Amino acid sequence: MKYKLMLVDDEPLVRKAFQHVINDNFQELDVVARTGNGVEAVELARRYKPDIILMDIELDGMNGLEAVEEILKFLPQSVVTIISAYDDFSYARSALRLGVLDYLLKPLNKSDIIELLKRSIRQLEEIENKGRMSVSSKLDKKINKGEQSLDLPLEQEKRLLHHISLGNYNQAMTRLNDVITYCFNQEEHCQIDNFIDYTQELMAVIYRKIYNKSSLSEKEFLDKYPREEILNKLENAKNVEGLLELFKSNFKRLINPLLQNKFQEDNDPVEKARIYIENNYDQDITLDEVASEIGLSPSYLSRKFKEKYQLGFLEYLTELRINQAADLLINKNIKINEIARRVGYRDGNYFSKVFKRETGLNPSEYREKSTSKILSQ
Repeated sequence: MKYKLMLVDDEPLVRKAFQHVINDNFQELDVVARTGNGVEAVELARRYKPDIILMDIELDGMNGLEAVEEILKFLPQSVVTIISAYDDFSYARSALRLGVLDYLLKPLNKSDIIELLKRSIRQLEEIENKGRMSVSSKLDKKINKGEQSLDLPLEQEKRLLHHISLGNYNQAMTRLNDVITYCFNQEEHCQIDNFIDYTQELMAVIYRKIYNKSSLSEKEFLDKYPREEILNKLENAKNVEGLLELFKSNFKRLINPLLQNKFQEDNDPVEKARIYIENNYDQDITLDEVASEIGLSPSYLSRKFKEKYQLGFLEYLTELRINQAADLLINKNIKINEIARRVGYRDGNYFSKVFKRETGLNPSEYREKSTSKILSQ
């Protein structure tokens, strides 16, 4: 049986790359439409009724999430994967609530594309055999009932996911504890179903991030850590305390192999550079200084650092400083100029400009928002 597939990406070269992989590896797939425009994607979906849709987020006319929401109204059985350049939990959460198969980050290599399309085909076969009722679509139905929702500590989640991405697994555990503590403080205000929805969404995103950091193939990872089994355990929790314990134990189960692998990275000079930055971000450090410290040329370190962490030296240092500043801003007793100094900025005004550029809020606005959202319980 042939399945129809639609490619939606604003980069023609990306569409061509996908087309090439499909032509070479999947006789059962027929690419019926390609576009880089969200509005056009909806119209093409009406015309061709694709079984599989690969959808970018940043599009002309209408963004990818809006396009998927429209398409699934008239093609609820289509298997959709969001492919984005943005490592953003709010995007991923919105995608999962729509019932998509997955939320993947660019760039994807050939093996990633092949594994994704194989999973998409398996999903279609399951739909044909028993009808679609994934964990994600269950979440969507619950959300649409209009039940009281859990007020999500989004900044805490972002920092949790940020630490996973950077390989700071002990810090990630600390952030997880912050999120769980916040959830306990919300318990009297929300129903158990709201907590189930929330933990499933967050676990689904964590699962993908940890897979991306592992050395296992997708099949090996799924066999060792069955995604649906983990999410279904959360689905069947009887109370909030049991749910959060399940969430924490499964997080530890996923993260432990990565913690063990960290010991094998001790001799990696790029990892040593990252650790040096983590330990000295509060000083006026430069790329030249870090390179000299670990015995590499600045240009070589810059290139290898970006290859490994997908961030340049200055981008990484800025993100680290702003994350640390965000933590300190929750404490009202520390003046903003003092926070700037503690995270490596000698000029408070410059710190405020950088903070607003990175977060969309100046430090005082962020402090007010975070205090009312996280500490008012």
